[in-house]
Amino acid sequence: MSITNLAIKNHLTVFVLVLLIIITGTMAYVTLPREAAPDITIPYVIVQAMYLGVSPADIETLITNPIEKKLKALENVKNIRSTSADNMSIVTVEFLSGTDINDAVRKVKDRVDQAKTDLPADAEDPQVIEINLSNMPIMVINISSDAGLIKLKTIADELKDNIEAVKGILEVTIAGELEREILIQPDMGQLKKYKLSFDTISKAIQAANINIPGGTIDVGGSKYLIRIPGEFKNTKQIENIVADTINGTPIYIRDIARVIDTFKEKTSYSRLNNKDSISLSIQKRSGENLIAIADKIKTIINEEKVNLPSSTKLNILADQSIEIKDMVNELENSIMLGLVLVVLALFLFMGIRNSIFVATAIPLSMLISFNVLQLMGITLNMVCLFSLILVLGRLVDDSIVIVENIYRHIQEGYSRIEAARIATHEVAWPVISSTLTTVAAFTPLLFMPGIAGQFMRYIPIVVIITILASLFVALVINPVFCAVFMTVSKKKRTRDEKSEVYVQKTTIVSFYRKVLIQALAHKKATILLSLLAFVFSICLFGIANTGFEFFPATTPTKVYINIKAPDGANLQYTNQIVSSIERIMFKHPNIDRIISTVGSQNGAGPSFSLGASNSQLGTVIAEFKEVGKRTESPVKTIAWIRNRINKIPGAEIEIVKESMGPPTGAAIGIKVSGKDYFVLSNYAQQIKNILHSLPGVIDIKDDYSKGRQEIIIDINRDKAARVNADTAMIASIVRGAIQGSKVSVYREGNEEYDITLRLPLEQRVDINNIEQLNIAAKEGIQVPLGEIATVRTSGGINSINHFDSDRVITLQANPAEGYLAAERLQVIAKKLKNFKLWTGYKIGFVGESEMRDEMGGYLKKAFVIALLLIALVLITQFNSLLLPVIIMSSVLLSLIGIFLGLVIFHRPFGIVMTGIGIITLAGVIVCNAIVLIDFIQQLRARGFDRYSAVITAGAVRLRPVLLTAITTILGLVPMTFGINFDFKLFFASIFSGNLLGLIKVIDLGGKSTEFWGSMGSAVTIGMATGTILTLVVVPSLYIIFDDWREKAKLLVNR
Repeated sequence: MSITNLAIKNHLTVFVLVLLIIITGTMAYVTLPREAAPDITIPYVIVQAMYLGVSPADIETLITNPIEKKLKALENVKNIRSTSADNMSIVTVEFLSGTDINDAVRKVKDRVDQAKTDLPADAEDPQVIEINLSNMPIMVINISSDAGLIKLKTIADELKDNIEAVKGILEVTIAGELEREILIQPDMGQLKKYKLSFDTISKAIQAANINIPGGTIDVGGSKYLIRIPGEFKNTKQIENIVADTINGTPIYIRDIARVIDTFKEKTSYSRLNNKDSISLSIQKRSGENLIAIADKIKTIINEEKVNLPSSTKLNILADQSIEIKDMVNELENSIMLGLVLVVLALFLFMGIRNSIFVATAIPLSMLISFNVLQLMGITLNMVCLFSLILVLGRLVDDSIVIVENIYRHIQEGYSRIEAARIATHEVAWPVISSTLTTVAAFTPLLFMPGIAGQFMRYIPIVVIITILASLFVALVINPVFCAVFMTVSKKKRTRDEKSEVYVQKTTIVSFYRKVLIQALAHKKATILLSLLAFVFSICLFGIANTGFEFFPATTPTKVYINIKAPDGANLQYTNQIVSSIERIMFKHPNIDRIISTVGSQNGAGPSFSLGASNSQLGTVIAEFKEVGKRTESPVKTIAWIRNRINKIPGAEIEIVKESMGPPTGAAIGIKVSGKDYFVLSNYAQQIKNILHSLPGVIDIKDDYSKGRQEIIIDINRDKAARVNADTAMIASIVRGAIQGSKVSVYREGNEEYDITLRLPLEQRVDINNIEQLNIAAKEGIQVPLGEIATVRTSGGINSINHFDSDRVITLQANPAEGYLAAERLQVIAKKLKNFKLWTGYKIGFVGESEMRDEMGGYLKKAFVIALLLIALVLITQFNSLLLPVIIMSSVLLSLIGIFLGLVIFHRPFGIVMTGIGIITLAGVIVCNAIVLIDFIQQLRARGFDRYSAVITAGAVRLRPVLLTAITTILGLVPMTFGINFDFKLFFASIFSGNLLGLIKVIDLGGKSTEFWGSMGSAVTIGMATGTILTLVVVPSLYIIFDDWREKAKLLVNR
């Protein structure tokens, strides 16, 4: 090829280019940001609107419905879901995959702005929120001490300031702290005595707590600024404010209320190992190097520890940097071990010097890809690293064919330069075609839908970049190295009859010749046996019934326990339940740390949060001990936990295992929709009963909140109008008295604290006091609320959920250990097939099943598209329709190995992992058939008859075909079978003389293997069986098709 000839002619330039690739590629690898998972865009936009003091039913009518009505007109919307709860409406818009999320957020804001005119005037402006996984906390710092929460807050504030100064930090959020406030507690009796209202106190404080400039004045030769300072300097000044005057007598704040410098009422609890604590959640900016930032934060923490009392502990929780380092180290070791195995195989087949020529393709291709990834702004995450493992053995395929062909030509008597030119030209198009077939196979995967598609699309991106880089190395760099450095061994080759073809005479080649001759002699039987093997493998997979899965399950390092107390439960009740769970979990020796949160949920998986008051919610996170210190598998520990905490009455409890991969929703999700919420609740209960009757279905719950007691204030509008009162005024006063209202701020130094007006606790719990609240009427008259409204108690729904504007109740469940979600869902679907519903009501499946069906459907299409693209490349190369059919038969043969592998390793068919593995294999396995068929065609062009051409081509191409298959398989062996060789520890132990450290060098298993192993096994076993069968079946098919072609010619000529 011209590019090869140009490279050979300018070999010095190529050497400099190689040096440049090494330097820039190494720099790119070192500086690439490390992350656990790819930075994916979640196609969700949330609209949150607050309307304090309003029931769910009114929130639905006044807030949710108007917003949903406007959002319906948006384009590219997959669905709209909403929750109407006390005081709050949350509307979630899910857009179709591939939608520009920034544009989507802008359009949602426009629609929400249009809806504002239809919302109540006293409702807070809706907030539009974009979900960004890159803004999730990278670590949590937990501060605990016996000194109390006040001292902890001082430490937390100082630590927060230091951490926020680190470059790359987005935000540090403090949770569990005591927040200071100036609380004004009016006495209902005194307010009634002086006929004053909350509004009177609020206005008096706001008017007094202000600094007003009075202008300037010239006195003599100087200009003076007039200032009227009014801001409070201490709480005593607040007590001395005159709230009102009665007959000329001032009524002070101290006469009608208490002023307390205190802390805000706790709305949550945070504990570490049953000790009160404060936590700092740290978020980094998108694209920043997580590991580098984490190291700087740990340095700050270590410096801070020196100045703290011994009783104060700083603990780092949920440290993503450790997980990323371990994962990156595990994947890097897999790459290194795969590289070593590939190079050893090359040594055995090609000798030391030639194997070095070929092996250079691996590091050079990867270094080129690192440069490209950096230019594209892609981080180095587990998907990218696995992609390099997946393609590791394939990187040498092109180089093997070219180097082996150059070596053969030198043996035939050509000079190094002539051999490099002629040999590369001879196989250039087959090599390019084989590379393009691999690229063609991965191209449809670039457009995988949904969140899972965004997560996995980095595989085709990295593979395509690296494969194309290996083609560049094979066509440009390898010929130059061979032209300059290659030498020929003195091993004899046997010259084949009738041509200038030399064949290596080895035992393997001789054995293969005999097998191939027998296969060609019984070619129809060979094809029939291969088809029977294909059918048998499918039947065996069906009989083994290993099942299907979406993403593989992995051994968790922690477990999340989400708690939802009954409707209306207060914080103390929920805290008692959480405490009882803590006591149970402390008994197990396999648990290292327990982090508890009451008043919110920070767990994984589908939580109870939406539609539930915070006081009902809690989370307990149990971290398991390190692998070497565990007394049993975490899976067994989780079963132990489940068995004990399920006996705790009075709450819904869900156990969620930590998992790898993208968020997928509930493993088992069922939605029932219709108009009447109480009818839906009956259907939901019937479905729950069905789920409870099925084995292998656990953690069954729904999002229907049964009625809880509410205090209803029915306003007599006629009476209210007579005293100039309206609903908004009354609601504001009631909300302020019960919930408290911020009336001003108290400044001390650079800090600001809320001044809050609220009834004392003992007066808030008495319903009669609500009736006695004074409402400011006309002419300054104060009217008790009871005179213009009726206060009563009633039941109400805690939350109302919508799906595409229809009322909906969603049920969720998980498969028990040993069961698969897909298999349980099939059983559930059969049970619900004859479930009777009224007209207008329907049942559907949501969550993981929805994503699984979407991804499974797309991968089927992707497989067909990949085959068509591969066929297009082959037709272009061979200008034939029959030859591509012969070559692509190898794809069918490789499926035999995939199904057998799933049965042998008893692994379920992974919708994503195995599916992508099949498409990957389709692009790789055809490369061997291309090289074989192309050489058969070349030999026939030289005058060989078809049998001689087939046998000779098989013998000549046997070594490169076997070698490319072996290198592809060996590259994946460490990841597939969980062989982890720690190279860093190995070299550290050797150089330090610590030979005992070598014991820990080899480790078996690992989370990465659990996650990626199914794809690795699909490719390795499929490649092995496909290659062996390709060497026999493809030549047989070639002869059969050639027979048909000859017969067709005879018929045409007649």
